[in-house]
Amino acid sequence: MKMIKWLIVASFLVCYGHTVVAIDADEVIKRAKKKYEESTSLAAAFTQQFKWKLAGESQEIQGKIWLKDGDKFKIETADQTIVSDGKTIWTYSRANNQVIIDNLKNNADNMLPNDIFVKYAEDYRPSQLSEETVLGNDCYAILLLPKTQNAFIREMKVWVDKKDWITRKIQHTDINENMTSYTLSEIEIDPALPDNLFRFPKQQGVQEIDMR
Repeated sequence: MKMIKWLIVASFLVCYGHTVVAIDADEVIKRAKKKYEESTSLAAAFTQQFKWKLAGESQEIQGKIWLKDGDKFKIETADQTIVSDGKTIWTYSRANNQVIIDNLKNNADNMLPNDIFVKYAEDYRPSQLSEETVLGNDCYAILLLPKTQNAFIREMKVWVDKKDWITRKIQHTDINENMTSYTLSEIEIDPALPDNLFRFPKQQGVQEIDMR
């Protein structure tokens, strides 16, 4: 689950400088949250980037993500698959050919994919609004600061598409100045996703470790 401490959530971005915009940041967040909450499912490709300040190192992970009914999700990368039906979570390692099974509620301390789209609206307040471009899409870029002083994430930035109100990128910096970003591309809203997509099938030869 550490991999998805995010999102849950495509390629390098070209962003332009800050400009003054007419719309209010709170209104942008409201519309982005409404867009997500009105959607029953989502599918997208994503790029997750880590930059460790102290070590001066960076890492990039690419993959695909599927969401349904808020709490069902599947994240697939070259190294692992993480999937949940809303109650159980399976974390499969390709290198070890091993799957760890646990109750989703036991992972409450980790940020789940749906948190990427809605949690920032609850725990952070907008500080600055500008217009920038993400993968060729014109976006409102919102700089957010935590509402509490002891928050681990000291700064967050969210890019919301100006046309469809989809959150296309989220970036956050923690108290150690490490930066993590999630960028979505190839986004599909309300695709038909079968429920069995959100369960890890039993596979011969795969070692199961059941933590429930």
